[in-house]
Amino acid sequence: MLDRNYSRSTADYLALVLASLAIGSVPVLLRSGEFERGPATALSGSRSRFDTPGFVASSTNRVCVLGLTLPTFASEQMIEVFRSRIAAGVSIRLILVNPFSPTLLQRPRHLYSAQMPPQVTGASTIISLLQFRASLPSGLLTNFSFRVTNLLPSVGLVVRDQDCIWHPYLARYTGVRSPYMENRTDDSDVGAELIHYFDDLWAMSHELETNSPAVELESMCASDALFTSDTSANQMNLIRRILGDRT
Repeated sequence: MLDRNYSRSTADYLALVLASLAIGSVPVLLRSGEFERGPATALSGSRSRFDTPGFVASSTNRVCVLGLTLPTFASEQMIEVFRSRIAAGVSIRLILVNPFSPTLLQRPRHLYSAQMPPQVTGASTIISLLQFRASLPSGLLTNFSFRVTNLLPSVGLVVRDQDCIWHPYLARYTGVRSPYMENRTDDSDVGAELIHYFDDLWAMSHELETNSPAVELESMCASDALFTSDTSANQMNLIRRILGDRT
């Protein structure tokens, strides 16, 4: 755990990250290299050592999650946490990247296993979340939703009520191995900016509505004119197979 007050260098670093979000009150946040409200807690180390299921399990109102492929949120442990929180009235929303989107190719390939590239991980997460959604009683369906974006997020985040754990996507680290920060969304300009970013991306993202996720996800990319020659036929066939064989 680092000092609870930002150093100037940390504030400037975060300001640059926030500037990349290109929304909201970034000019205010950049003024004099300082934040207007609520300095965050700077947390050392990587998110791989953070108790994400425990963090989510203590939610009482809402959970918002944004990431590239979100395998942590498709684990059996997390699914049971979701089930418990939804039954308690918590609203859960997740956004991850469309596995067919060529924007995933912007991430350095050496960060990921050749056997488990992000496209495959994302497709597996989507199947797990679809199966979980299908298992919920109809009266609880409004408390759980996830959407898919064709864009590459600037940051990954997990919001529990008013607490936000977040990290920028860095060239040398996967999201789960990145250093991360903690902010409140109700008394911190950084936290407020992050939840606005999530809400804006949510509004631009797609919710899967059919029992043919591969077809629907490919259509999302085609509608945004995102397919490129970099999206190989072998890669697309592998994603189709994952999405088709496991439904």
